[in-house]
Amino acid sequence: MIKQLFSLLGLVMVVSPAAYAADLSNGGPYLPLPSSEIRVRMNLFWTIQRIEDDMVFFKMDDGTLRNFGIKDAKREGLKEFKPGDLVSVEIDDDNEILHINRAAAGTVEAFDPVKKVITINVRHGKEQTFHLDDAVATRTNGIRNGTRVKVEVDKNGRVIDAVRSA
Repeated sequence: MIKQLFSLLGLVMVVSPAAYAADLSNGGPYLPLPSSEIRVRMNLFWTIQRIEDDMVFFKMDDGTLRNFGIKDAKREGLKEFKPGDLVSVEIDDDNEILHINRAAAGTVEAFDPVKKVITINVRHGKEQTFHLDDAVATRTNGIRNGTRVKVEVDKNGRVIDAVRSA
């Protein structure tokens, strides 16, 4: 009796993985996304160096210049920016600019998680106060005065992303 039980158990152990693998051979319950739908996005903080008719030049933190071609649709969005502005640039894996927002960098002077407000000393005593998006307020909870940060600001003046900076 016990010998038959072990034989049956052995058979189940040998057949089960093969049956399960055969079930997954047609894609299983989770189908992979086509590679065209997988896009890597990066959000980078750069300073606008200059804007020409069909090109925008950015200065990176290390001093390196990068340039991007401007398509007609993107040219309108760049009219609000000028050389010297710090911006948050979202680019994809094809090195195409997807979105540009204003940005600010400096030292945290005050942070109120209840009111969702942050004040940053951006330059030699010049302070800017921003309202925080709910998600950013949660992520930055507990940030201390004196911490260096970079913030991305939407068209309404609300911080939509924040990172600690060196």
